[in-house]
Amino acid sequence: MKKNVKKTEQNSKKLPKKWENQLKIVVIFMVVLILAIVVLYLAVIFSRTFDYKGIEFTKGKQGPLIMYLAKFPVADTNGELQNSINIYFREDPRKLERIELNDNILIKSNVAVAANTDFVENCSDSILAAATLSAFLAKAGINAFPATTDKREAELFGRRYVDCSLDSETTVISMEIGNESKITRMGNCYTLEAANGCEIMNVTERFLVGLYATSRGL
Repeated sequence: MKKNVKKTEQNSKKLPKKWENQLKIVVIFMVVLILAIVVLYLAVIFSRTFDYKGIEFTKGKQGPLIMYLAKFPVADTNGELQNSINIYFREDPRKLERIELNDNILIKSNVAVAANTDFVENCSDSILAAATLSAFLAKAGINAFPATTDKREAELFGRRYVDCSLDSETTVISMEIGNESKITRMGNCYTLEAANGCEIMNVTERFLVGLYATSRGL
């Protein structure tokens, strides 16, 4: 009887230690699990955010669409960061290099965003592309205005006519449908040609990245 009592006392002393070890294992497991979740979360966040040509991009969803939020840093004359110009891109900017750009993009303080009626009627994204470009330029402190490169159209509809012979203070950005998507420069004019069902938004995005990269000397 005495032996049984002693065994019971010994067991009662051993049980707390056993529980303590199990508790340690559970705590360690929970810590490792939490760390794994945090690391996974950070990995997902950082995989969606990347830098391209000095611009921060964040991949995300806008309804059913995959979009890329572009944050263009804006600095003052002293180089101090003031804010950013935010625009949603439809395509990963790194893939936009497939669109040919034959020169650096240097624009004046006045910019004419030109498109004729034929382009507008045959390109569903023409108005959105022109509005996106104009809004970006306005936020960058550049005077952007609508125009046409068609003289007859300018006379018929009272629109402003522009061509590459404009004064040196005005840059012309002309949007057109072409056989391939590319950006070409001739004097003070840039032509944004859109192919493949008129992918003018992609060409415009390529232009914006090129414009910012040139301003940064990239």
